Amino acid sequence: MSTLKVITFNIYCGDPENKPGFAVADRAPRVGAVVAPYDADLIGFQEATPTWMPYLTAQFGRDYEMIYRYRSADSLETTPLLWKRARFECLKKGVFWYSDTPEQESKGWDTMGFARICMYARLRDRESGKEFTYMNTHFGFGDECQLGSVALIEQYARKLGGDRTIVTGDFNMKHTDAAYAAMTKHFGDANMMTVRDTNSTTWQNWDVNHTGDLIDYCFVQGDVTPTHSERISRLVGGQFPSDHFGVYTEMTI
Repeated sequence: MSTLKVITFNIYCGDPENKPGFAVADRAPRVGAVVAPYDADLIGFQEATPTWMPYLTAQFGRDYEMIYRYRSADSLETTPLLWKRARFECLKKGVFWYSDTPEQESKGWDTMGFARICMYARLRDRESGKEFTYMNTHFGFGDECQLGSVALIEQYARKLGGDRTIVTGDFNMKHTDAAYAAMTKHFGDANMMTVRDTNSTTWQNWDVNHTGDLIDYCFVQGDVTPTHSERISRLVGGQFPSDHFGVYTEMTI
């Protein structure tokens, strides 16, 4: 049995208006400060832009391999997927788009009109020899988009091995949404398999008192058992790293 520590974190793509001290350059050290203590094996970020990449490379490049692909030429935003280089061997990696042509850069079903992607890697744990698939994503909006995205995740999970799959991301869906019901037909929600906290929020919109928007998840499938889940809700000097809280999960494979 092998233990994995996993983080998903939407780090907010830009510099919020009317918030001095909340530009990417200001927030990047805060992201590093709240993530580092967890010593995660796998990390999935969302809303990374070209402005973010030098900071992510500087903070995580020594210990982690990182893959990413911008979702479209006219929308330079991505969902980087990171794994500890000393622990894992990458067997396969790639990206697919949530559209009718998932292997091609394409705008699909998102009601906001953005291209949406899922990064993936097939990894082998050098310690245990176990293989698993890790996916990291950022869903769009609307039932058609989200249900179609769930179907593609399930399809690619089977194609990439089907034995053990971990999926992290900002899913823009709540527990009461149709896409959540569809996702949990195929995957277990690590939060609901451990602490069962449906009251806390992960998107807080820069407000510590904001409640009701739990939209960031870690899902698992197959021979993967979550043992712990928590929000990464620490502030740094009273200031937010992002308009989302991260999610930390421990699991065994």
